[in-house]
Amino acid sequence: VMSPAVIAVRPDAHALQAWDVMLRCMVRQVFVTDDEGVPVGVVTSGDLFRVVVSMWGDALAPAG
Repeated sequence: VMSPAVIAVRPDAHALQAWDVMLRCMVRQVFVTDDEGVPVGVVTSGDLFRVVVSMWGDALAPAG
């Protein structure tokens, strides 16, 4: 299923901004576009999850 508009963030957007856009628009990926609106990349929810795990992996592990 495709959305009617391109959902995008800027290259200098923080990961939390990309996550917020994904949540508000209920999508699992956003395009990264330059000043002219040309796509230069894609950020997925999996990409953001990997960042969280790499930063907080030990803290997120179950105790035991």
